[in-house]
Amino acid sequence: MSLLDHLGLAKAHFAARDPGDRQGLARGHPERIASLSLICPAGVDPELVAGLTRRLLVVHADRVPAMQKLVQALAALDGAEEQVLRGYDSLMWSDLAADRG
Repeated sequence: MSLLDHLGLAKAHFAARDPGDRQGLARGHPERIASLSLICPAGVDPELVAGLTRRLLVVHADRVPAMQKLVQALAALDGAEEQVLRGYDSLMWSDLAADRG
């Protein structure tokens, strides 16, 4: 938040992959999130992002080990946008930018 304050920004657009990248921000300062893009997340906690659904984009592969759990979480997030990367394996070491530039 110090960086946003220093830059004079009330809100900003954020992208994240790992839960640790977004949890503190989503819990502590949801009003500072203009939009949140989750890029190939391992999972989505609907409670954590419930207040952000109209500002949420989830980009995910169609070949992930916990696909059913991810689909269920997204179903609970009415208003969230979803983009599916067909034929993509999103593994922990995957480099989405290099693989799907």
